[in-house]
Amino acid sequence: MNRTRILVSLVALGILQTTPSLFAQHESRFRANVPFQFSVDNKTMPAGEYSIIHRGVFLRLDCGKNGIYVLTAVGEPSLNGHTSLVFDRVQGSYYLRKLVAPSSSDSIDLPASRTEKKALAVERLAIANPSETRTIDLPTGGQ
Repeated sequence: MNRTRILVSLVALGILQTTPSLFAQHESRFRANVPFQFSVDNKTMPAGEYSIIHRGVFLRLDCGKNGIYVLTAVGEPSLNGHTSLVFDRVQGSYYLRKLVAPSSSDSIDLPASRTEKKALAVERLAIANPSETRTIDLPTGGQ
């Protein structure tokens, strides 16, 4: 039983190691200045200048030494041709919700994190601070 677990873990690790290279054929780079602290994938990111790399189903956010990879889903393309980051503000905290780009292959939707779901549940009970959306336009031409 223990050997089976180890074997399954090694196979899963091997798949995860090769998955980023499978999607390397399409990579988009963006830069963004986010003026507030926000959360993505249950991790809090500081305000600052970000380098954003979208490769396949992965999104990498880099701010200095802070970096995070997030699994993404393809989103809807931008109707106005602009690229922007969209944040949800819930209970006073910002959560990265999507990257909207002119191409649907560059646009992504992020699932609500566990932290955001908890904040939404509290908000529904309190109804004190309704959630809102904030958009940050990114410079044209990517990076």
